[in-house]
Formats: sequence, structure tokens, C-alpha cells
Amino acid sequence: MELENKDYTDVLKDAQLNGFAESDPWLDVAGFDTKFKTSLLTIHAFGIVLNPDDIFNTGIQNIIYDDILYAKQRGLRVKMLGVSQKVGDKFRVYAMPHFVSKESELYNVLYEYNAVEVEGAFSCKQTFVGKGAGSHPTGSAVLSDISALTYDYKYGYKKLKKALNNNVKIEDGIKQVEFDFPIKLYIRFQDKAQLNDLEILNIEEEYKSATTNYIIANVNFNSLFNIYNKRDNKLFICAI
Repeated sequence: MELENKDYTDVLKDAQLNGFAESDPWLDVAGFDTKFKTSLLTIHAFGIVLNPDDIFNTGIQNIIYDDILYAKQRGLRVKMLGVSQKVGDKFRVYAMPHFVSKESELYNVLYEYNAVEVEGAFSCKQTFVGKGAGSHPTGSAVLSDISALTYDYKYGYKKLKKALNNNVKIEDGIKQVEFDFPIKLYIRFQDKAQLNDLEILNIEEEYKSATTNYIIANVNFNSLFNIYNKRDNKLFICAI
């Protein structure tokens, strides 16, 4: 949308024609695919198993060019991110669009490319970039799965195994996740009544015009589940 100055519907059609999005693109555009990947990465990184429904996700399904323009004017880009991080003794896991600045390695991850950014307790950030869609990447992934089945290869979930050896139950993973925390969001809406489902803690900025309305606000993260997986939800939400 940004680089080719196209509307969302046109870009989505292009993605479908090129095999980057399904005929029903909901799992792609609404952040479910990102969430499922984040769930697996959370097991590898922290040994925590979560029910996907316990991980909030929203995507780019409601994005319009006004949102791209807002980011562009501020030297930012909109990126769909899955987040899994330790904050204190708790974990925050979710998937949603974020504004990313030029200082971030993720800023220049474009088109069908994906990236994984890893930061350890005693290491700096490392970023791994590669194609996440298309005939060759998909074919390579399928061949990898066939090879794994042929040679009985299995992923090693070392952190999970360690947790289980310490008598931590798989179902206790949810107890380690934090939901009650403030998160700063850009929220574009058509009607202010659409915000009623959210617990808005305070509004830092509000903009209204004949074509678009948005607020910059701190929101109780837990209240985002009130709009979870609603196809009729028209809000565009982006983390700041």
C-alpha cells in the first residue's frame, strides 16, 4: 500500500493472484497466522504452552490508506508483529500491527518477506529474514516436512522439557501470562460508539475530520478481547 500507493482491496487481490494470500484471506489478514507462529515461538523461547484463544490478535483487515499516510508522515511503517516477551516475572504474548521506526531492523522487511527478531538475556538483538510466502518458500517447507517424516525428525522443545521436568504442568502456562497492563495504541474508528468495548485509560491525542477519526490512547490490554475475532469489527488498531 505504501510503496505502490494502492488501496487495501487492490493489494489484497494482487496478493491472492500471486499466491501470497488464500481465497478466504481471514487467517492471513486478521493476524491469526502470525498468532499461531508466535504461539510456537513462545514454546521454544520460554517453554510456555498457550491455547491460541488465550492470545489476542487483530490484523490489517481494516487498514486504509489514511493509516499508511499517518505512519508515513512520521517516518514510520505499519508492520504486523507477533510479540512474545518477558516483563518482570510475567510474559506478554499477542499479535497486532505496530508502528515501526527507521531505527528498527524490521522497517525494511517488505512485501512477502518475514523476519524473526530474537533478544536473549545476555545477547543483543538478532534478526533473521526470509521469504514467508510464494511457490519456492512453500515448496521448501513442504519438502522439509516430508523429510522430517521420512527420517523421524522431531523439534526439540528444550525449554518445555525443562519446565515439565520441574513438575510444571502444561495447563499452568496461562498463569504465567499477564493480561492486565496498559498498552499505547493508535485506534482509527468511524463512530465513537465503536470504542465502547475498550477500557480506555486516557487519551493523549484525538483527531476528527470528514474522512477519518483516530485517537492515541492507553488502553487496558485485557479489554481488547472484547473485540477479538469479530469480523464486523471496523476498528484499525496499531501499537505504538
